[in-house]
Amino acid sequence: MSQLGYFYCIFQHTTEGNIIYVIMSQLGELKLFVFVLLIFLLAYGITAQGLLYHERTGSWTILKDVFYYPYWQLYGELFFEAIGEGCDGRLWFKRCWALLFYKGFCFIIYVKIVHKIF
Repeated sequence: MSQLGYFYCIFQHTTEGNIIYVIMSQLGELKLFVFVLLIFLLAYGITAQGLLYHERTGSWTILKDVFYYPYWQLYGELFFEAIGEGCDGRLWFKRCWALLFYKGFCFIIYVKIVHKIF
């Protein structure tokens, strides 16, 4: 029996045919969810990289950072040690006050969310 005939028999079956139909429809919805998730990750990643590293020279690592950092921040990793890299360790000077504010703001939001969940 050919592969196509095998799938035809499964779709005609009363229980397995329904299960395969449901799985196929869920895969379509999963593709849409992943597409929307990538759009939001890309938007957040571009915004965060632009705000944190506004004096960065163009390179391919920017493209990696646009997807890498927001993906891990989705799971709770905040990369505090990497946020102040452009300040040479002087967070109290004028050009780095936004980074210090961003670190504190992320920490406060994170604590508030965890407190509400647990």
